[in-house]
Amino acid sequence: MQERKVQESKKMVVENLLKYAKEYPVFGIANMENLPATQLQKMRAKLRGSVVLYMTKKRLIKRAIEELKGAKPGIENLSV
Repeated sequence: MQERKVQESKKMVVENLLKYAKEYPVFGIANMENLPATQLQKMRAKLRGSVVLYMTKKRLIKRAIEELKGAKPGIENLSV
């Protein structure tokens, strides 16, 4: 079987997700699809300083959840 090449930027995104999930006691996932940009900007402004918002693709989130299954109890209950 041939090994797949994965872009370093995608590996870094998964590593960041893993770091945040281990660092913070609360870890959530939200679908931001079809959310108007002005609403997102207002939400980010209100949450700035108290919440870390990290936006990425669904597939990368799934990959991070798979890697976290043993380390973070209940993480497999998150659905993407």
